[in-house]
Amino acid sequence: MDGEYDLYGGTPPHQVTSATSEAAAETMTEEALTLRLRVYAFVVRRGSQGATDWEIQKALGMAVSTEVPRRRELVLKGLLKDGGFCRLTRTRRQATVWVRAEEPEQKVQGPLESLKQRYDKTLERLAKCEAELEECRAMLRRYQKEEPRRQMSLF
Repeated sequence: MDGEYDLYGGTPPHQVTSATSEAAAETMTEEALTLRLRVYAFVVRRGSQGATDWEIQKALGMAVSTEVPRRRELVLKGLLKDGGFCRLTRTRRQATVWVRAEEPEQKVQGPLESLKQRYDKTLERLAKCEAELEECRAMLRRYQKEEPRRQMSLF
């Protein structure tokens, strides 16, 4: 993954004073891309409403120590930005709302733009798949609740 951690001097982000933090960061190298895609897709699906870090963590089932670095990477890459407004968290504190960054006025030409377009299309497909998966999970939960009642009515 060349260039994956250019934002951090070429190594995964970690606490430099902690060997366990460095080891944990190394194990995240491959998983980080998938997690970033999930964070980005969730924020994009929310549209102009955006999402706070806590909302992202809750919706995606991510720990704060997993979500915040992935969201920060998306901000540093210019894919997400501060939405310019805040929302209250569950602890009644103000939290930044993150939204998708607007497209630049002049598009960069060449392989980088092509890669970004593929990335955006993949994220859109991922968002649709996640929404479809959530619908299936909801139907399954409803079915599982109804199933014991159906079995009882047979007796």
